[in-house]
Amino acid sequence: MPQESHPVVEECYMIAGSLTGPPGTMHPDAYFWRPPTIPHGPYGSRWGAVSLIRFVGGKHQNIWSDDQADFSFDRAYDPSLPERLEHLREFICEGPLPY
Repeated sequence: MPQESHPVVEECYMIAGSLTGPPGTMHPDAYFWRPPTIPHGPYGSRWGAVSLIRFVGGKHQNIWSDDQADFSFDRAYDPSLPERLEHLREFICEGPLPY
């Protein structure tokens, strides 16, 4: 599956559901901030997801790459963290309990 990037900053806050991608699975209350031009994806959801996504610094544009990336719902959690938050690397948010 192709990856995408954007010419502006992207932020996302998960409200409900889950979203899985290369860094693992995000659950409600997860947040990310991505600098411009960083290739990312693909992402998928088993049961759907609701999130707020914001682009900062200009118009949102998807730039699709020719590079292909594998997708799996079984990826290990591997967040990209600034050095000052590295101590949170082992914190695993299990997400909500199933119904």
